[in-house]
Amino acid sequence: MRVILALLLTVLGWSSSFIFIRLGLESYSPEVIAFGRYLVAGLISLIIYCYLPNKASLSLLDRIKAVSCGAIGMGIYSYAISAGEVTVPASITGFIVGMMPLCASILASYIYKEALTKRLLIGIGISLLGLSIITFSGHEEVAFGRGLLWLFLAVISATTYTLIQKPVIKKIPAPEFVCYALWGGALSTFCIYFLSSNSFIEQFQAAKPAATFSIVYQGIVPSIVSFFGWSYALTKVNVARAGIALYTMPLVTAFLAFVILQEKPTFIALLGMLLAFLGSLIGSVKLPIKKQTSVKVTTLQKEA
Repeated sequence: MRVILALLLTVLGWSSSFIFIRLGLESYSPEVIAFGRYLVAGLISLIIYCYLPNKASLSLLDRIKAVSCGAIGMGIYSYAISAGEVTVPASITGFIVGMMPLCASILASYIYKEALTKRLLIGIGISLLGLSIITFSGHEEVAFGRGLLWLFLAVISATTYTLIQKPVIKKIPAPEFVCYALWGGALSTFCIYFLSSNSFIEQFQAAKPAATFSIVYQGIVPSIVSFFGWSYALTKVNVARAGIALYTMPLVTAFLAFVILQEKPTFIALLGMLLAFLGSLIGSVKLPIKKQTSVKVTTLQKEA
């Protein structure tokens, strides 16, 4: 029951982040949203870290690796998502980011010299078809250039985070790793904010209360509750089983965007989103095959 609750909080938190980013953009720039989010998350995680029992004895290199994971997979990701949602609706954003597991499979095949399976190639083809339909759907809110490129950068950042955290998290307990990663996210978003010409104080003074609340919400729920919920779930079930829950995120995001933001994608855009989701599902999820005595079945399992 606790695992189900943890996964539920993870999915709802990460799905709702796309909605609250959109609300924050009504008063704040992407740089301020990303920095504000991880400023809140970084301070809260610092308090949590102080109360963690039995902290691991980590080398400086291990700490740097964990912070670097957060800088890429949290900081750069958060800024890229915020920049992309300036022109791309939250519902479409959710489906594009939902392709991250598929991209992780592609990069893993390249890095670890694994052959691309037929299932993965089919998934890539279907997802690319879906993205092409989204791009040319004529959705009135979608700017076909910069917004989608920012979202692709976000997907690459999240994919990189997924791949590079695996060897790191073997040495660092999950709660400690999340804390270090959140501090890395705060550091990278501060650098992005510092290099921009935006003023946090000026935007805060002129901001709508709902926009300010959205930044605080992002720092607490998607960044703290969801990440720690995900870490807890991974201590109880394997990654493959827990990961299936994440495939519901695009659908949850689309529902929340419809209810809260009144986003109504066109039929063509909706078709593209569903194809992108289906392609990611086909390319990433491995269906279990029952073992049989047949030699042919065994051969197929090895090839899969």
